[in-house]
Amino acid sequence: MIDALDILIQNGSLVIIEAFVVWKDKVCYINNTKNPVSKSFLKKLEETLLSWEKEYIGPSKIDTEEYTVKVICGSSVETYHGKGKYPLNYSTFKELLMEAYHESA
Repeated sequence: MIDALDILIQNGSLVIIEAFVVWKDKVCYINNTKNPVSKSFLKKLEETLLSWEKEYIGPSKIDTEEYTVKVICGSSVETYHGKGKYPLNYSTFKELLMEAYHESA
């Protein structure tokens, strides 16, 4: 069972999304805001990650979007990373996070 996700998405030095999602509290801290989230949001987020490989690396370019997602389960941490190449449902993942962010706006 997932306890938390630690997420960083950036383009060069520009941080696009910085988030920490806490399952038991049903809360998403994203881009300096605290947002309550639903069970269905957490389920969609988890399902999005199920098919991901540990690493996706594309051609090396200076301003290529890069992500790091740490899945925290107890004392275990699994890290997913990509730069220039992304999982098929990566845009869905970002859209979910932005939904949580805009809920607070």
